[in-house]
Parts: sequence; C-alpha cells; structure tokens
Amino acid sequence: MSNESERLLAVSGGDKYEAEATKSIGQKMANTLGGCASYFPSGGLPPFTYFAVITQSGSLAESVVNPITTLSGCFRGLMADSGFPPHEFGEFILKIDITITP
Repeated sequence: MSNESERLLAVSGGDKYEAEATKSIGQKMANTLGGCASYFPSGGLPPFTYFAVITQSGSLAESVVNPITTLSGCFRGLMADSGFPPHEFGEFILKIDITITP
C-alpha cells in the first residue's frame, strides 16, 4: 500500500488531493486519537501508519493500520465512517504516519 500511495502522490494533482483529504478529516483524527489514547497511560504510545483507500466519490473503501495494536485498531474502527472529497483518481490511497507525543 505504501508504494501505491507514493506512486499516486507523483501523479499530477496527487499531492494536492492528499493535502485536501488529510485536511478534511483532520479534526476527526485529532478527536479519535484523543479518545483512543485516553485508555492508555501517558507516554510511550506506539507510532503507526493509517492507510485509507478512497473511492472516486470520496467514500472509504478500506482502511488498514500498521502495525496492528490496540491503539491503532481503536483508531481504525472509529475512523471507519470517514468521508473524503471526491477525486479523479480511480482509487486514492491516503497514507498518514501517526506519532503521539505527550
């Protein structure tokens, strides 16, 4: 997934759509991370990568987290109903590296 995400960024308009898609879910991501992280002691929360496979209409076709942990699984589950802006790519794979700092 990572390679395909990088390939799409190199396509004309890919980097612009990545920024637009990330911005569209920014507040939801912050709220979700806060909610999931609240179940863990502060500090030492493991980083993870979130991949969102976005259909042309902007709906979430699939999401994957790596590595799979309790924290990343919580995040993935709560982000499952996310919507994104429509785009002109067949499918767009959004990759977001997530690190939580205290």
